[in-house]
Amino acid sequence: MATFQKQLPQQQQQQQQRGQQRPKHQVDSRRSSGVGGACSSLTAREAPRAVGRPGKSGGGRAAKPSFLTPTTADVVNSVRSLYSDKLEPFGRILLRRVREHCAIALHRRQQRGGRSATHASEPSLDTLESAPYVDPKALQRICRSCRELQVIPIDGNEITVLLVGEAKDFVDVSSSDDWYPAQMWSDAAAYFAGLRGEETLLPGGRYACARALQERQIPFFEGRSLGEICHIVQLAVSQKKLLGYIDGNIVPYSLSEESVKEQCAAWQQPFCSPSKQPEPLALPVATWQDMRQCISAILRNTCTSESGMVAVSNVKRLFRSRFGLDLSETALGYSRVSELLQDHRLHDICALEVHGAGQFVVHSSIGGGCSG
Repeated sequence: MATFQKQLPQQQQQQQQRGQQRPKHQVDSRRSSGVGGACSSLTAREAPRAVGRPGKSGGGRAAKPSFLTPTTADVVNSVRSLYSDKLEPFGRILLRRVREHCAIALHRRQQRGGRSATHASEPSLDTLESAPYVDPKALQRICRSCRELQVIPIDGNEITVLLVGEAKDFVDVSSSDDWYPAQMWSDAAAYFAGLRGEETLLPGGRYACARALQERQIPFFEGRSLGEICHIVQLAVSQKKLLGYIDGNIVPYSLSEESVKEQCAAWQQPFCSPSKQPEPLALPVATWQDMRQCISAILRNTCTSESGMVAVSNVKRLFRSRFGLDLSETALGYSRVSELLQDHRLHDICALEVHGAGQFVVHSSIGGGCSG
């Protein structure tokens, strides 16, 4: 169950980022214009328990964060809720859902202490996201010991937690298949294009973004499960170009870094993130002649290595460290380095291959490789 424990630093980092980004969903003027440019005092009877991690309290050192320790019933109910949402209970998603349920239990307890039932309300997403984290070790023990749950490893870093004897009807949120009606996509395109100001900024994670969209009660999402909305977000980013990313957040595509990159590529200008102030280029920008010479030199070095290839993600770094050049794909007319490396002007030098989840540059069969 390494997944539960690996997710915690990521959650803490996200919470720190949210604290730095207050007020929430504030968008600066450059993004809007599209220019490129409370869970302490919990009781075990009424809500999941918050426990402190052991650590030194003296010497001026800050206390370590508290964790929520859920009950078996909390975990089982969280898994059941994911089934209802048609979301497979992967470890990282289950951590979030248990945390949400713990925060809801606390919120209701606090309301019972100061308000009548007629004024009760559900907590906002901000309230849920500000709750303490779930103790991943406690969650691990509960999942493995509960007879109602079955823990299945997916790969080295992920697991899924299933209900024993329950039928599965999950949406594959990573699927490239699009079975949604054209009218829904038309409505979605109009909705995202019409967003203004703080409404344009959505959480960066697929699950968190879908939750935020679900909370807005958008008509074309009516009757859709959370799993379907997650899948729609995935397609809107990966295929439809309705949504994109900027500084780790999801925004309408026209405000995204990818959109700005496409504009820079069309004008063959170096890319500058629209969320940052333009800075003078510290290094000269590589030309097509530089591109051919440097890629050839990089690949010659691979002739003596076992792999014989270079990860695409390392190419820009090698241009800077070895040749003192800034490889700007947009200045050469492309929005992605992987597309740049497939230009016909490089066919006699290199080719692209996919190995596992990564893309790699290899010698072109046309140019003869290391023997040429």
